[in-house]
Parts: sequence; structure tokens; C-alpha cells
Amino acid sequence: MSTALDAGSIPPIRQSYRLLIARLEAGLKQDELAELMGCGRTVVSNAETGKGPVRKIVLNAWALATGVPVNWLEHGIGDMSP
Repeated sequence: MSTALDAGSIPPIRQSYRLLIARLEAGLKQDELAELMGCGRTVVSNAETGKGPVRKIVLNAWALATGVPVNWLEHGIGDMSP
């Protein structure tokens, strides 16, 4: 039996949120992640706020720095744990 509380749909987790989640789970501040990735803090900030598309090289560096699979960061596919 379904109730009104079970109705509806689960909103998708946007890429910007997945990037934020990965950084927070890694216990990093924006400037710390940027240093590990070899870029400026604005690259991290813009990615997390969804300001434009995130380049593949940035996603790869983000994955390496946070230990999160790049496929999850890019498409939300798979388990977050490596």
C-alpha cells in the first residue's frame, strides 16, 4: 500500500553537488583541493556552483584528489566508494 508520503520522485544529484560531496567527504577545503589539483580555488568554486561545464581534466584531477571514481563525478554512475 502506498501513501502520499511515498509518492513523488527523487530529484537527481547534479554534478555540482556530486563534486561538493566528494570534496566534503575527503575532508578538504576548497583551497586545499585546488592545491592538490594544481589549479586555482575559483576552478573548484565554479565547479561546485555549476558555473559552466567542468572540463574532463578537472574531473580527473578531482577524482584523484578525493578518491572518488571519475564516472560517479561525471555521470552519477556507480558507487561513490572506490
